[in-house]
Amino acid sequence: MKTFWVYLVMLLSIIRAEDSRPPEQIVPFNLTYEDVKEIGEVMGQILVSFIVDESGKVVDAEILNTFDIDLIPIVLDKVVQMEFTPAIQNGYPIRVKYNLPIVFK
Repeated sequence: MKTFWVYLVMLLSIIRAEDSRPPEQIVPFNLTYEDVKEIGEVMGQILVSFIVDESGKVVDAEILNTFDIDLIPIVLDKVVQMEFTPAIQNGYPIRVKYNLPIVFK
């Protein structure tokens, strides 16, 4: 009988593990030339960190690394406009931390 319970627990953990998925973008990051044209020539990379919360909203966005501090408010504004489906773990929505590199060429 003990073996039955062990197999049942193993089966349930497999089913639970399959009920997980990462967040998916609904509203993507959208930064255009028009958004940064007043700054002038921009070339380099910005690294942004943020959390996708249980409802799929971007929260706690922060710049980890930048080549031009004038871009910070513009990039953060565009990042918080992104929307996702929430990540799912064991059937429940969870918070997920992301790092997003943004490259300007």
